[in-house]
Amino acid sequence: MIGGHHCPVPPSRYSKVVVYTDSMYVLDGVPRAEHHWPKSGWLTRENEPVMSPELWKELVKLKRRAGRVEFRRVEAHKTNPHNKRVDKLAKESADMADRSRLQGRIVGRKLSPRKTEARVVPMRGQVETIRIIVVRHISANHHSYKYEVVGEMSPDRGAVDDAFAKNEKIAMRRAHIYEVRFSEGDRGRWIEEVVAEVARDSDD
Repeated sequence: MIGGHHCPVPPSRYSKVVVYTDSMYVLDGVPRAEHHWPKSGWLTRENEPVMSPELWKELVKLKRRAGRVEFRRVEAHKTNPHNKRVDKLAKESADMADRSRLQGRIVGRKLSPRKTEARVVPMRGQVETIRIIVVRHISANHHSYKYEVVGEMSPDRGAVDDAFAKNEKIAMRRAHIYEVRFSEGDRGRWIEEVVAEVARDSDD
């Protein structure tokens, strides 16, 4: 049984499974999910939580159940009809997943005209005044927070970025404004402390 359904081909009928993908994220992620992330506590090389860890764990479990599995890279956006078909199915699946994830995410509008830019806010151990835009559950241990810097005196005012927090220490809400203390150096984009709740949007 795989994913609740019988395998269409008995294991005795094949020697290995070949998975073709144009995603370097998947190709790089599979060996990390098998060997590195479980040992690191599901933290990346940047010391940040691996996104969607349960999906990676399920992929590793299915890979091991299937026996010999090989992942091969194919060029994206080529004329191969199978690649085009898979691309269409993947987009349809992603759209459905996005709608499903929205049920578990608290999403708000951002006020800053700037786009989200990873690591645009340096981690200096500083206290920043931020407004929470999106709250996303990652695992039993972590949440991620998309935020915009709203402190009038901050050199990063208007920047939109993501940061992470441990659930046992921090819980913030969408459309609320907080003073937070960030981590320092190369330890990842972490919110270490909520210093104070400043305000919340009137329509919250």
